[in-house]
Amino acid sequence: MRSKNKKRLHFIDAIRAFAILMMLQGHFIGLSLEAFDTLASLKRSTGTSGSFFFDHWYFMKGLTAPLFFFVTGLVFVFLLLQNHDPEKRNPRVKKGIVRGFELIFWGYLLQLNLRYFTGTFYSDTPIIYAFHVLQCIGVSILILIGLYLIYKSIKRIPLFLYFLVAGIFCFEVYNTLKTVDSFPTNSPQLLQNIFKGPHAIFPLIPWAGFVLFGGVFGVVMHALKKKFTSIPLSIALLSIAFGLKYISYKHGAVWLYNRLGEVLIVTVVFIQLENWFSKRWKLFLSVGQKTLFIYLWHTILLYGGIVGFGLTNFIKRQLTAPEAIFGALLFLIGFVYFSKLSPFFDALKARVFKFLKLPVS
Repeated sequence: MRSKNKKRLHFIDAIRAFAILMMLQGHFIGLSLEAFDTLASLKRSTGTSGSFFFDHWYFMKGLTAPLFFFVTGLVFVFLLLQNHDPEKRNPRVKKGIVRGFELIFWGYLLQLNLRYFTGTFYSDTPIIYAFHVLQCIGVSILILIGLYLIYKSIKRIPLFLYFLVAGIFCFEVYNTLKTVDSFPTNSPQLLQNIFKGPHAIFPLIPWAGFVLFGGVFGVVMHALKKKFTSIPLSIALLSIAFGLKYISYKHGAVWLYNRLGEVLIVTVVFIQLENWFSKRWKLFLSVGQKTLFIYLWHTILLYGGIVGFGLTNFIKRQLTAPEAIFGALLFLIGFVYFSKLSPFFDALKARVFKFLKLPVS
């Protein structure tokens, strides 16, 4: 039985569920809509695609990844501090390290394509070297742990400042990395893609910044967990959020701060719905607890991760708008109920981890 101090915060599960479902429909429509490339190109070049609905959908699609990265940092740091003891080892550290490397492992495994496997690597493209969502989140978690251990050793600087400075660093350095073709130069592509390379899809700079800012919020949530739904706190957070959302200055990284503001606005809205979520939508909340399971299987089924054969072989840029929307709805509903199978896979994973003498993350 959970103590009152360690009760589950339902708004966190709700945000994770919202983000993963937005990802599912965004990836399905983005992959299948025949006019997607044309509309997206117009939106990026002129500010509008000419379609009110596409423009707003495209905005929400772009918000999904920052939101997911942010809430990852929030959840991890909040749970880390739930087990914090200045004089003892924190069991969450070891679990977090295992989790970080597990995500990196899954990230690279999903990039295998057995259809083109030649006995070495791909026969046509080194996409296996790509640095994608899972790798970025995994490394970001390891960075959070490293900063936490430094904080625990030094003890003179508040933990949130470590995360805050590191987050700002990630955003600001991004502006410099945009001007170079690759970094580190003259290094293996596997290393370049972590920062700036030909297959740096979610490079550490700037995306780890959202995880680190989520860590800042995790510290705040832990410190104020008994009154995190208070109106004055939400007003203060919204003031910061709108300040970030509408900040405007001649700087290449301004969009990152704008996105951070939008993510914070969504987070505050979900915080205020905490009591509502705690009494309703149990299935929706359960989806937020199975995000890795859903991400792995959606990559396999939609993009053909590992096996090299998925829905992409049938629907890539093949559907009209009504067909893509209907297909996305079926895809969402299917995964909501498919996620109920996750306990079976969790039990299998627990057995493997127990055999390897690793803590279940």
